[in-house]
Amino acid sequence: MFAVVVGVSGSGKSEYAENRAARLAEGGKLYYAAAMEPYGRDAEARIERHRRLRSGKGFRTLECYRNIEDLVGMIGPKECREATILLECMSNLLANEMFSPDARPSCAGSDRCPMESEAGTQPEKTGADVVEKILSGISVLVRQTKNLIVVTNDVFADGCTYDKETQDYIKNLGAINRRLAEAADEAVEVVYTIPMKIV
Repeated sequence: MFAVVVGVSGSGKSEYAENRAARLAEGGKLYYAAAMEPYGRDAEARIERHRRLRSGKGFRTLECYRNIEDLVGMIGPKECREATILLECMSNLLANEMFSPDARPSCAGSDRCPMESEAGTQPEKTGADVVEKILSGISVLVRQTKNLIVVTNDVFADGCTYDKETQDYIKNLGAINRRLAEAADEAVEVVYTIPMKIV
């Protein structure tokens, strides 16, 4: 099962996704893939709040800020096939891949990495590169896990004007969300704690 859960900040999407993941796991292995890097007090407070919310639900937390396909190796391929993974959340993963100085191509260091130059340095990544890299990683997880739930944000309706870098981020998140929803077995938008099925 591949499910996508979308909603604005504070909509209740995380709680819905956690409960959905716990039901899908049916007492089996349950993993929470945390994508938010703990930068600053605000981020640490949000992380702690999410820890409290999922406390007692049976999740084992794995921190994976980039290269989301690495979760298969972190869990183990055999165990992964019986696991339910909740990825929280796509907006953080995308920000990490786009803006973190530590971001690296998943093939970095290999003999044939299309995202490395002849000198072995990383060229500037385009939005399309990042989108395809993330979607490729999600595709690996969909194939390798029993259940995958991806939480993502709706950041498209505030009516504000942003700088080009932020506009590129919003455009990339929109492209990812659209492609995830198209591929999902189930897509749900949570509005004021009410889940509304899209797919």
